[in-house]
Amino acid sequence: MWRNALLAAALVVGGTANAAIVYNNGGPDAVGGNETTQWVQAEDFTFAANTTITGVGVYLGGIGSLDNWDGNLQMRFFADAGGAPGSFLAGWSVTPTAIDTGTPWCCGGNAYLVQFSIKFAATAGTTYWMGIHAAASNEFDRKDIYWVSTALNNSSTGMESMNGTLDNWVHNAYEHAFFLESAVPEAATWAMMIAGFGLVGASLRRRGRESLA
Repeated sequence: MWRNALLAAALVVGGTANAAIVYNNGGPDAVGGNETTQWVQAEDFTFAANTTITGVGVYLGGIGSLDNWDGNLQMRFFADAGGAPGSFLAGWSVTPTAIDTGTPWCCGGNAYLVQFSIKFAATAGTTYWMGIHAAASNEFDRKDIYWVSTALNNSSTGMESMNGTLDNWVHNAYEHAFFLESAVPEAATWAMMIAGFGLVGASLRRRGRESLA
């Protein structure tokens, strides 16, 4: 019996999960942005504890719309090198859906939320740079798709690399709107875990009483 209870508890630990925002650089502020089809734009972030990133949300805007965007997005993580993006750590090529937030941005039209899933283990106290390029990996023609700005905060302003050479980084004067997510167990999964561990405890106590009889 107690072995079955242990197995039940182990199984519920592997339940489904939701995503929670674990880093929020801010939402669109309608002030500006930086072009991200001819450039790679990057923002830094740091976690106080070890964190596995499972999702990313960035806000893009176009001159009136995103009609010029081909739907491709290159996502890259870089190490920090003296306050600028350094060595390449991980990358993904995604074709996410853009959702109109209804929030106007500086240059016509609204900011669009673009979300996608990744998996990256970030170490506590380490500064990373997240770079995005809103085009196919080998395309650097300007299509006026911008990473929308957010209010200045305690992190560094963003940096950009023209034509994606990644050896010509300069500050782009803005902070940019984005957030990072991490998977967390669903409420039902937590309840099952508690119930499962309760069964384990009850079974072990019962087994202890039986061994004393």
